[in-house]
Amino acid sequence: MINFFLEILCSFLIAMSLLFIVVQIKVKFDKSFLIFGISNLLFCSFCAIDIWLQPVAQVLHWTRLQHVIASFFPPFCTWHIMLVMKRENMDTIRFLSLGSIVIALLFITNVMLVERNNEISATLLYNVVFIPYMLVTVLFLLRRIFNRLTSGNKFQRQVMFYNLIGGVFLSLGAVIDMLAMVKGTRVIPEVPNFSIVGVLCYCTVVSLVFTNRLTELISEREVVFKKLKDAYKDLEDVQVLKELGQSTSIMNHEIRNYATAISGFAEMLNNHSGLDDFSKKMAERIIDSATRMTNFSKEILEFSKLKILKSKAPFEFYAFLKNCIDFNFQHKLSFFTINNGTNPETGNIRGDWHKLDQAFLNIFKNSIEAGANKITVNVNANESTLFCNIEDNGAGCTDADLKDIFKAFYTTKKDAGGTGLGMSVVRSIIEGHGGKITAYTRNRDDHDVHGLGLNIVFPKYEADQEMTTYTKNNLIFITGGLKDLSVPVQIFRNTLVNPYLFKSIKEIDPKLLNTDKRIFLIATVENLSQFKHLDNISVYVIVENEEGLFVIDEKGVDTPMRFSEEFLLSMFDKMYSVVINND
Repeated sequence: MINFFLEILCSFLIAMSLLFIVVQIKVKFDKSFLIFGISNLLFCSFCAIDIWLQPVAQVLHWTRLQHVIASFFPPFCTWHIMLVMKRENMDTIRFLSLGSIVIALLFITNVMLVERNNEISATLLYNVVFIPYMLVTVLFLLRRIFNRLTSGNKFQRQVMFYNLIGGVFLSLGAVIDMLAMVKGTRVIPEVPNFSIVGVLCYCTVVSLVFTNRLTELISEREVVFKKLKDAYKDLEDVQVLKELGQSTSIMNHEIRNYATAISGFAEMLNNHSGLDDFSKKMAERIIDSATRMTNFSKEILEFSKLKILKSKAPFEFYAFLKNCIDFNFQHKLSFFTINNGTNPETGNIRGDWHKLDQAFLNIFKNSIEAGANKITVNVNANESTLFCNIEDNGAGCTDADLKDIFKAFYTTKKDAGGTGLGMSVVRSIIEGHGGKITAYTRNRDDHDVHGLGLNIVFPKYEADQEMTTYTKNNLIFITGGLKDLSVPVQIFRNTLVNPYLFKSIKEIDPKLLNTDKRIFLIATVENLSQFKHLDNISVYVIVENEEGLFVIDEKGVDTPMRFSEEFLLSMFDKMYSVVINND
């Protein structure tokens, strides 16, 4: 029964080893999968000879083959440990590989193992060369493993820990076999060799952590694949717009010619004295339709030229916004509130004033057309990024509309003559300036709140030539508990924030918590107690609901704030801050 179990386990491990090798060759996840798969296959092949080929008595040529296989344990085991630790030293691998080849060639001859009186014995050369070679390798690997047990990332620590546990099983099996040799009888008659059991246990426990890592990588690939599919759809939209732009000039010219003729004849009909009221209304509708067609062709032409920024010059963003509102909305100035949290001298961007004026005109016009009579604009900045948040109290939109709000030709105002190009124009202009724009809905029926919010980020003029990111020790981001990482990751990118990423508090190097630099941390609430002894940290909790991500002061002092670019920029002005995620 025990032998049958060992056969099943050995077969399973051989299949797993082949899977790791094939996956790495085909998909190229991580080179450590390939090398671990090969070393695991060597271990299992070593065991397979004892399990299937010589379970009762030792045969010299099979024993030699076992030792030839065992000769290559050191280079491949060392290689897979180095790859996991990200410290690959090919000189060491080449040296061990050369030693393994020499020893393997010696095992083919009669200088290492001999058969005397129907028993296989080791020679003096075996005891002087092979055994020290294996012991030195084991000690070298144990030293590397112990060094990484308390440092490195989660995967590295797991691999080292499971290698250590597997080594314990391996050693235990060897000790039992040595005791059996001294005693002269088997501990369990059904098990001829406990070293084989130890090797299989070692392969099993180390395979577990690699299998878990493979599962994580596949899950991450699925997420990336989904994002690529979405990006491909956007690319198709861009291709359509590119083809549209190539023929826009010709189309626009012809449309305007025909529209002018239609409008002119309709005007003549409308001015005819003998025309009845019904016919006059029809003529007015023809004129209105021709005007709309002309305006639409102009929008298409402008849309095709949005990426072309003819005149880029530095200007102060707050003054630009104020001018845009004062000039275009003279009779609705009471609708607007502008909060400038930046120093006017440092809030500069570089771009095309007129195109940006067109973009913000579209934004404010959309808000007013949606019934808004209160539009709040908040401007903030840090060393490299300028942030603008716009919120209105208009009709807002649904989550379904929000997903398509920046798509070309998507509109909820078809009956009112909307073309669906307004927000596409806005996004194209902002991205043409190196900026990013995201939208969120403020509609909350339970609080009788409605409206639309926009977050817009630009590179500041001083950072325009070389967009630098914050150093990593400014932010520690623990992802555990968050269902969707795409939103915070996009916010970090928009604000040029480059965080450390961890899945749990256990992965954090204690040195990062004791740094003099400011720290932001997103983790689970149960970890709050671990920060109480740190005077340089104030704690925030991030909660996730159907409306998005919100940040709350751990003491409940501050009002909940949406987790956005605005929050990050405001928090970077505070020293030693930590954000904790509510699981």
